[in-house]
Amino acid sequence: MPSSPYDDPLVQALLGEAAGEGEEGMRLVGDTIFNRARTKKKSLEQIIREPKQFSAMQRPDLATFVRRQPPDALEMAMLVAQQVRQPDYLPLYSTQHYVTSELFNRRDRLPKRHWLNQMEPVQTVGRHVTLQPRQR
Repeated sequence: MPSSPYDDPLVQALLGEAAGEGEEGMRLVGDTIFNRARTKKKSLEQIIREPKQFSAMQRPDLATFVRRQPPDALEMAMLVAQQVRQPDYLPLYSTQHYVTSELFNRRDRLPKRHWLNQMEPVQTVGRHVTLQPRQR
């Protein structure tokens, strides 16, 4: 466990991906990480650090961004992180994939083979669209 919440990769991911979206947005991010970890039999931290998965984790200013968040956002991220780490945690969202609404709305400008074009929307949560593989 990190010595400071600012150094906690899960707190960083929650804030970096869903700052300003409150509990709903942070829960979506936390549940997505949790669901992927369970499916892939990896730790939450391994999932968070996988290349090209969570754009916030690639931010060069992530540490500064996290430290600048309001105290209530940090507290919410810490609470969600604590809950997601519980062995008996039951996720509210069953998704393993999401993108911002902005990216989803630009998907027609992406190459046909782009991974996003192989997915279909499930629901909108805050500024994110949850996705599942397209049914063939």
